[in-house]
Amino acid sequence: MPTIDERMAPADSVPEGYATLAVMERAAPHYNEWLGKRLRAHLGRRVLEVGAGIGTITRQILPGRELIIALEAEAAYARQLLGTFADNPRVRVLDSSVERTNWGELANERLDSILLSNVLEHIEDDAAAIRNFRAVLPIGGTIVILVPALPCLFGSLDEAVGHYRRYLPESLREVIQGNGFRIARLEWMNLLGIPGWFLNGRLLRRRVIPANQLRVYDSFAPIMAQVESLFRLPIGLSLLVVAHAV
Repeated sequence: MPTIDERMAPADSVPEGYATLAVMERAAPHYNEWLGKRLRAHLGRRVLEVGAGIGTITRQILPGRELIIALEAEAAYARQLLGTFADNPRVRVLDSSVERTNWGELANERLDSILLSNVLEHIEDDAAAIRNFRAVLPIGGTIVILVPALPCLFGSLDEAVGHYRRYLPESLREVIQGNGFRIARLEWMNLLGIPGWFLNGRLLRRRVIPANQLRVYDSFAPIMAQVESLFRLPIGLSLLVVAHAV
């Protein structure tokens, strides 16, 4: 798989958060598979993936899609996406931020769903972003959003990857329902991830989660997936929302 190296981007052009993305991709395959399964269940055939990063989730949601437009603001990530999916005509890479995107042009792409996996928290004006997403979807079109939860956990890990905020159900519901969508489901995810995030981001002030910790965590991901499919969690490291355009 293509990677960002000295042939693709100077060292100073690679965002600090790349280390976290790369570690997550290498050390947490079971978690990524579980996450992809949860997300793609709600997606249609023509998807806009906002903030595609290095393509970890893009690969997970690709089966069954007619088209994925992978929108990515970081030029280094976009170059990696272009290399990774160079031979796949079902993935189109769009090197742009949410703020610079021509939403009028995207409205012609017959999109039926939009996915943001740990992206909305990176956008300073999240309400304006949600209004842009609404503008390119038909009535009934779906938006699927995964965000970090619990503001009390905000720490060095959030700072390292460029988070503006972590959400509570109330704040997430307000920004989505106040800007053109009706929420179909809103639920907590990843109860097991809370202690590790608190330890590394708040107590130890690390800026990258150690790979060995992620591997241990990932070994529990299949069990975690099964448990969370049976019970509604009272709290979690993340929030998952599925909403429809009105």
